[in-house]
Amino acid sequence: MIINKTNIFVKDNNIALPVNIEKYLLSVLSPSSPGTEYWESPPPAKISDNQFGRILLQVHQILDIYESMNIDLNNKSFLDVGTGNGMIPRLMLFLTNLSKSIGVDPFLDGEHATSWQKHDHDETLNGIKGFIEKHCNSYLDYKDYSQFTGRENFVFKPQPIKISTSPNLDYIFHQTDIHELHTLDEKFDLIYCKAIEHISNWESAFSSVSSVANKGAIFYLKHRSFYSYLGPHRYATTGIPWGHLLLTEHEYKRYTSEFHPSRHNEINDFMFNGLAYPRYNFSDMVKIAKEFGFILYGMKIDTPKHSSKTFEFINDIDQFWEIIQTNYPNLNAQEMFSGIAHIIFKKI
Repeated sequence: MIINKTNIFVKDNNIALPVNIEKYLLSVLSPSSPGTEYWESPPPAKISDNQFGRILLQVHQILDIYESMNIDLNNKSFLDVGTGNGMIPRLMLFLTNLSKSIGVDPFLDGEHATSWQKHDHDETLNGIKGFIEKHCNSYLDYKDYSQFTGRENFVFKPQPIKISTSPNLDYIFHQTDIHELHTLDEKFDLIYCKAIEHISNWESAFSSVSSVANKGAIFYLKHRSFYSYLGPHRYATTGIPWGHLLLTEHEYKRYTSEFHPSRHNEINDFMFNGLAYPRYNFSDMVKIAKEFGFILYGMKIDTPKHSSKTFEFINDIDQFWEIIQTNYPNLNAQEMFSGIAHIIFKKI
């Protein structure tokens, strides 16, 4: 399809929806790597300063959230669920006084659609350490490395955090998923997960996390709601503004077949198997957490940089709110317009 031309998709009830990949999708995505399509992972290449900045920003935000809530990290154990390349738990070990840092993930580098390219982990870690030494001193100060985060779609700029690098303690990786954490046979004080939107059966997930959480443990979820504008990620977000909410499951599959015939099976697989299904909202998460001994301890919802655009896109859709109300009668508009949510639970 032509990405910069507006086409029409007709719903089963004959309501016509505009389709324009460039206007409604590419304009709100961070740029993809040169020579790749917008849905493709970066090709194998040397890790750039922009990628170092992205990783450091994630860790800096975690440390800022912990500090703002007076959460002491000294001699605490840290578990990163869905760790991917393992850089977050490795850097947490390097920049703090944690006693232990473990990462778990069912996938290895490059195996999941959202994975980075395969790379040498030790080389990448040393590169990030060098990046920190060059751009930061005894403090992580966002302004010192902000020029390397311009592509990131966020507003949350963490406050300066004092750091003291630690000796190289051993980082441990286990190839397992969130539902099997009991196999670790140990408990943790701090648990972090940035991938719960990819995990089905949140009841099982919270039960599993609870089984490895010490009393008073902090469970920190970095979460992009499915109901937000880019909820299906770049891989399955449509060229229709809010298309994943305006289309029924049958209509969504018909849309991918009509407008993405060469990859519609891949898109549908990610949409219905690569993301939590059935869908959960913020309220569902809080209720499920409470069922397994976690109380809501704090929440910070980021504002997407593209929010003004997505507000305007609504005006391009006839009967927008009526369709949303029909498909998702309990949906909160605030969640629709949310960016990344930082949600903190405490084990009681």
